[in-house]
Amino acid sequence: MVSSVLVGGVWSPTSPRASGPVAPSSATFSFGAAGDYSFSADAQAVMTRMGASGLDFNIALGDFMYGDTTEQTWCNYFESKMGDGRALLISGNHDEGGSDGNIDVFRQYCNFGIATTPIGDYGKEYYFDYPASGPLARFILSGCGLTLGNTSWACAPGDVHYNFLANAIDDARAKGIPWIITGMHKNCISNGVKDCAIGEALQDLLLWKRVDLVLQGHDHDYQRSNRLTCADDNLFHPECIAPAGAWGQVIAIVGTGGKGHDAVGGTLDQSYFNIWNDSTFGFLKVDVSATALDAHFIPVNGTFTDAFQITRTSQPLDFTLSTNPTGLSLAPDQSGFVSVGVDAPPGFAGTVGVSLSTPAGVTGSCSPSSLQPPGTSTCAISGSTPGSYDVTITGTSGSTVHTQHISLFIASPSTGTDSTPPLIAIGSPGNNTMVRPGTVTVTGQASDDRGVQKVELSSDGVSWTLATGTDTWSGNVVLFGGEQRIYARATDASGNVATTVVSVFVEVTAPPVAPSHVLGLPVPDVYVYMGIAISAVLAGGAAILRRAHRRRARRPPAR
Repeated sequence: MVSSVLVGGVWSPTSPRASGPVAPSSATFSFGAAGDYSFSADAQAVMTRMGASGLDFNIALGDFMYGDTTEQTWCNYFESKMGDGRALLISGNHDEGGSDGNIDVFRQYCNFGIATTPIGDYGKEYYFDYPASGPLARFILSGCGLTLGNTSWACAPGDVHYNFLANAIDDARAKGIPWIITGMHKNCISNGVKDCAIGEALQDLLLWKRVDLVLQGHDHDYQRSNRLTCADDNLFHPECIAPAGAWGQVIAIVGTGGKGHDAVGGTLDQSYFNIWNDSTFGFLKVDVSATALDAHFIPVNGTFTDAFQITRTSQPLDFTLSTNPTGLSLAPDQSGFVSVGVDAPPGFAGTVGVSLSTPAGVTGSCSPSSLQPPGTSTCAISGSTPGSYDVTITGTSGSTVHTQHISLFIASPSTGTDSTPPLIAIGSPGNNTMVRPGTVTVTGQASDDRGVQKVELSSDGVSWTLATGTDTWSGNVVLFGGEQRIYARATDASGNVATTVVSVFVEVTAPPVAPSHVLGLPVPDVYVYMGIAISAVLAGGAAILRRAHRRRARRPPAR
């Protein structure tokens, strides 16, 4: 038995909007999830055990029958075990049509029959809240990475399928629904044989918008990730593992419905995962309450088990304060800059004041001096007398106070050849903030012990444009789609150069129009931004960046 407890800062309901969120129900419910069934004896055993496990419904994560029988026979058998309308579908690549199976036929027989309203295109792209009154969770099921209706669903930033997910997540958050769970057949990171078929831009979106639990199939095995704040296919970053007490997303790949196993383990993505197995058929059972997701892998043929829990704190939500850098070395009267990151779980409704406490001989200020998380304040610090000092940066929200200490060294005035690089900071947009696509105005500060000659800006670190001003400067960059970086560099009269960078998430959702009867959400009739086409290219091969490091975006691979 492998068991672990995943404890993280998970959502409290968001602040009431004009329509007012509905209070979550005090009831609990259970659901199951697995994909990659076939109609083998193992698959039928999994379906039978699901039906005997007290589930309110099951989510079939694609690849249903592999041509072993007919759609009607497969659904009739599954529903004879689960109950009419309680075997819910999201298509896999073996359900797109042809002899393996057709999702349009499957959904005629595996109907949506639980007591809530699905919104979207059942079996392909839809969401529902459960229970219907006072929902505890929103389930968003997506066909991203598939070819449906002879159209490839690339789910590149800004396309209708990417927007469907983004809008459904935002809508759930606005309604104060405690848990957000997504399900889809294909993967991005995996410790198995499959590659990144949904694209890293979509994976980034789910992480950026802090989806609690991501359910997938496709790899014929079981994998459960560590709690993640970021991920990069085929390139592991240790800082993507969430620290204790912080929010982190769990990805559960449950391709164990009955089709023969794939090999698992030993990939470049392995360190993102906590546990994996390729010897047992079974399903994931999740018990849902307002405060926890309690998950157990239920073995049907084999002995492997797993258990994990994601909890939602009932304590008042708190903010965090971080600083970069944690120390400065300056010439007398030269300004140095500290980026102060303020973050909090969704639902934190307060503002945080940022201020400096400086010893004699040191001055400074922070801008903005008050902000709502997540956001960044820039503190400028300078001193006139050589020596070592301690500067305290304080964040205050109501009665809650957090502090960070900055070590400051003021060097003796330099003589001779100038080898001291300038200092530069981007004030706006802040690191890890969301911006609209197109032209983005960037502002900041720079300093040098002998004077800043110029400041330049870039969106790729290769092509640069001149900003206006030096000590206080501004300029524009053009950004399209997903996570990207903004670079700023300062050059002094001696040619010394310093560069700084912030990561931003570029939202490529066009202004809403009349609601779509297909998606159930406002979507554009036409793409309003010319950058949509560029975004698709970026998603396919150019750099897409995660929160701390540049990430490689990939076009969904050839099928």
